[in-house]
Order: sequence, then structure tokens, then C-alpha cells
Amino acid sequence: MSKKDLRREQVKLLRFEKEMIASTATLATFLTAATAHAEEAGDAESLAMLEKLQNAQIALAQTASQVHDFLGARALEAGGLLIDGGRPKDLPSEAVLSLLGIG
Repeated sequence: MSKKDLRREQVKLLRFEKEMIASTATLATFLTAATAHAEEAGDAESLAMLEKLQNAQIALAQTASQVHDFLGARALEAGGLLIDGGRPKDLPSEAVLSLLGIG
């Protein structure tokens, strides 16, 4: 019985998370400036849209974190191969919350 090699998928996930965290740093800068401007202008609609954007980034990060658990469970279930230590030191969701000033 051959083992399913999940290392390629794991590497793709880690690369995606690296890019997502980098984009979150840029997004955090934008959100800070845009929120300040919208608050100054009293633009409730813009503030609501900025909050939706932030929540979407958080949801994406939480899903990426859940995929690590899924890959691990799938590997155990099927006797698959994963990279030893192939999980980020901090979960993507924790990193994103920190960058957004929430966690």
C-alpha cells in the first residue's frame, strides 16, 4: 500500500500563507488610513465596507489555519507523508489578527 504524499500541497499552502500575511501588512496600513479618513468625514458606509474587508481577510486566514488541521488529519487517515515541522510557528489567523491590531 503506497502512502499519499501531501508534502507538495503542504508547501503550496505555506507559500500561500506567506503571501497572505504579507498582503495583510499592506491591508492593515490601508485600513488604518482609510478608516481615519472615513471617520473624519463621518462616512458610515465606507466604515462598514472597511470592516467587511477586514473581516474577509480574517476569515481567509482562519480557513488557511483549518487547512493545516485537515491536511494533518488526512495524512494520518491515509498514512500520508507530510513535512516534519511543516506548520507555521504562528497560525496564519493569529498573525493576521496581530497585523490588523486585533490580537
